[in-house]
Amino acid sequence: MKRLFVFVLAVLMVFASCFSASAFTLDSVETSEELTAPSTADAQAALQETGLDIPMLDEKLGKLVYYQSFNGAEPQYIDYIDTTVIPSASVTGSSTLLSLDASEEDPADKYMVMTSINNDWHQYLVKFTDFKPLEGKYSAEYDYMSPNGDIAGYMERWFVTPNPYKADGTSKDDLISRNKDTNNINDAKGTWLHSSVPGFCEIDEENVTYFGFDSSSLFPQKGPDYVNNSITNIIEFRIIPQKGILYVDDLKIYYYPENSFMYKNGVEIALETADENGSIT
Repeated sequence: MKRLFVFVLAVLMVFASCFSASAFTLDSVETSEELTAPSTADAQAALQETGLDIPMLDEKLGKLVYYQSFNGAEPQYIDYIDTTVIPSASVTGSSTLLSLDASEEDPADKYMVMTSINNDWHQYLVKFTDFKPLEGKYSAEYDYMSPNGDIAGYMERWFVTPNPYKADGTSKDDLISRNKDTNNINDAKGTWLHSSVPGFCEIDEENVTYFGFDSSSLFPQKGPDYVNNSITNIIEFRIIPQKGILYVDDLKIYYYPENSFMYKNGVEIALETADENGSIT
């Protein structure tokens, strides 16, 4: 019933706007239990303050909460963080040499280079501090390339605390992980590709917080002690190739809160979120 109410409320807002100077077009509706997203005004203010040359809102993915262009002085430089969602973050590598390079055509447009130190698995880690998962959808978006077609394996992972809890009562830190098809990556050597890594957070009636790639793969699973294994923090996002050299560019993380919808005014878009009573703020 709450989902229907929020949807009807959103449609009524859009309908009412038709009588103003500019009509709005509803794009999508999501649902949640509480107000979790910063306001659209905050997003617009952040754009003015940061001077970023990318939109702060995406119609499908929500609001930008983390961004690395790799155009700074070092690969660890973070261009933007929405501290209302991710209070703090840092970047490091494991078994990899991180560097920056650029094309001859545009030396100012850089990208990160990951070079394996031990000719095996190597990792790029975005480490979060006090990143408490909020209900809704997350998405890590980035471009990547294998310049030589020499990637032997490729994984993408979210890490959380406590470790993901399984129905059999065991826990393991690397369960929110997926493998990419290295044949496609190597066959497309020298060509930029795009990756979209989803995340999904849900909170139930017992106030247990779940996180995973989607609603069908959430942790903790319903084991004997799942209530005491509620997810408290998202601690890392990792890009993990095996062997070879990997280029990475334009790493963004988006958050689309539950109980939210996007509407358009011409070419402009705005994100609105309803509270648990269905009120729009």
